[in-house]
Amino acid sequence: MTLLLAASTARAVSDNNNTTTIGAGVTSNMAGGYYFVGNTGTNNTLTITGGGVLTNIYYSYIGYNSTANNNKATVTGPGSAWYGGNELRIGENGAGNTLTIANGGAVLNNVGNIGYNSGGSNSAVTVTDAGSVWSNAAALNVGYSGAGNTLTIANGGQVFNTRVFIGQNPAAGNNTLTITGTNSVLNSSGFIYFGNQASGNSLTITNGGTVLDTYCIIGGSTLASNNNVVVTSPGSVWSNSTYLYVGNSGSGNTLTITNGGAVAVGTDLRISDFMGASNNTVNVYGGQLSVANGTLTVNEADFISTGQLNLYGGTVLAHQLTSTT
Repeated sequence: MTLLLAASTARAVSDNNNTTTIGAGVTSNMAGGYYFVGNTGTNNTLTITGGGVLTNIYYSYIGYNSTANNNKATVTGPGSAWYGGNELRIGENGAGNTLTIANGGAVLNNVGNIGYNSGGSNSAVTVTDAGSVWSNAAALNVGYSGAGNTLTIANGGQVFNTRVFIGQNPAAGNNTLTITGTNSVLNSSGFIYFGNQASGNSLTITNGGTVLDTYCIIGGSTLASNNNVVVTSPGSVWSNSTYLYVGNSGSGNTLTITNGGAVAVGTDLRISDFMGASNNTVNVYGGQLSVANGTLTVNEADFISTGQLNLYGGTVLAHQLTSTT
């Protein structure tokens, strides 16, 4: 069944292989409402194209119930927009749900979640092409409680938010964030918590991609192990305007800078910061690590922790270096 939306409604639900298209000249306003792409069913699609606009002010869901799998939303073309309200959740409880923002499309909401509950696994968001934007006025969660979710920012796409959690809760492992291509940007005006309480999450910045934040903690709690960040290839940049901790309390977390990638830290970089933080590592293979105005600390002196800085080529610039064994 194909539905072309033009009228306002308080609650819009698509289920059981529905196809919904909001096209040129169509503005659909879910005044005070909710929007579901896949409430209980599978393989539903929403396409916003040709300058079409969908607005709802409360919650938007792609894959709401545990049976709502493999649902898909696409926002494509200049002027095409989805104003998703207070919160947009891709994979509330269902698995394999997707959102694609392409060719200058825009999605704007307060909070964005990929993989909200533990059942919301293996869901994916792709933001690709110049002019394509996903703007979260507050937080972005890649794996709030779900595992195996992905966010890909490519080919000049941009994502904005005030804070980012990748692997927020203990079940949220093996989530992946990739920023690839010139002018592809993840811009957080606040912090990034990478592997807050979860393990096995990965962040890759490559082919000229950029990540900007105020500060970042990799491996926040004792539960957060084996999270991995890679910054690789010329023009790829991760800029932290204040501090970066690799292994706040967790173990086996890694930052690797290679093949011309660059990481800049405005104040302090700490490797294994608190009690119990072990086997956390920063590797520099032909890239550049800069700690402009503070201290690069390997193992905090007041705690029993183990960390390592490995320089295999490239450059490390630090105002002060402290190592405690």
